[in-house]
Parts: sequence; structure tokens; C-alpha cells
Amino acid sequence: MLEGLLRRLAPRRPPDRLDAESLGAIAGNAGAGAPPPRVGQRRDIELVLSRKVLEAHLQNRRQLMQSDPADLREVDAEEAKLLVRAMAAAAHADGGLDARETSRIRRALASTRLADAERSELEASLAEPPCLETLLRGVSSEETATRFYAVSLAATERGRGANKSYLNYLAHRLKLPRDVTLRLNRAFDVPV
Repeated sequence: MLEGLLRRLAPRRPPDRLDAESLGAIAGNAGAGAPPPRVGQRRDIELVLSRKVLEAHLQNRRQLMQSDPADLREVDAEEAKLLVRAMAAAAHADGGLDARETSRIRRALASTRLADAERSELEASLAEPPCLETLLRGVSSEETATRFYAVSLAATERGRGANKSYLNYLAHRLKLPRDVTLRLNRAFDVPV
């Protein structure tokens, strides 16, 4: 399906700009005496819109196809701290940290660009569960919300009922679109 759309877009490049007449026809602002848009213009408009939808879809797909959400090398220090704390909150959701969860959090912490002192201080604070409400106030964008959920998935033992309930609650609180949570859950083999 995607390849067919790309093939249809490839032979003919739609115009980057539309003339005023075409824009008026799109907006429905054409007067009663204005000629209807030509068939070729309509096709060009459809191709431009198709390209925009495809580009948005591919951008979203690239964001979701990140290999390891707990690899925090590319995020700034404040977001890295937030995401490591998010992992700790998720790991504590079932009542405490086990060895695997601790290992996952330490691996994520080691991938950050934090100074050694900051890293040690953050690691020491993870023994106690962080306040989820405080963490959620630090989420300022949809991208950060998606990443917050993804690292929470990466940190937990997903087979446990308490963790599943926590992740459902978290997705709701982060206001993540259903399709995003479904894709992330599938990526981590979480039953939907």
C-alpha cells in the first residue's frame, strides 16, 4: 500500500505552491462566477495532501521504531533524569524493585550524559519510589510523553497484573493516543 502511494507520487512532482485560484477553490471561497478547478489542479492538490499525510505517518513511524527507548544518550540532562525516574516509578508499581528492573534502570542511567556526581545522586534516590504526580508535571510535550511511556514499558516485568494496570493508568494520564500505546505495547510484546 505504502509502496503504491510512493510510486504514484514519484512520476509527477506536485507543485510546491498553488496559485490563488486553486487555493480559493480548496477553501470553498470561489465565487458563483468563478470557474471550477481544473481536473489537473484537483489531482495536484490531492497529491500534495497525500504527500503531507505520508510524510507525517513516516515521521511518527520513525519515532516509534527507536531500537531501545532506555538509551538516553540523545536526550538532555533534565529529560534524562525524568526518564530514569519514570523507569523507577514503573519498576516500583508492583511493590518493589527486583534485580532485572534494577539492572535495566542502571543501564539506562549509564547511557545518560550526566556527570558522575549527578548519576550517583540519582541512583541513590531510586531506592524509594518517585512520586508519579511530580514526574507527570515534568512532561511537557507529546514526544516526551511517548518516551516516558516507552521507558516505563522497558523497565517493567510486563507479565504482572499490577504493572499492566500501572501502564494503562500511565497511558491515560499522559493522554497518549490509543494507536501510539498499541504500537508501543506490541513492540514490547505486551498483550493488548
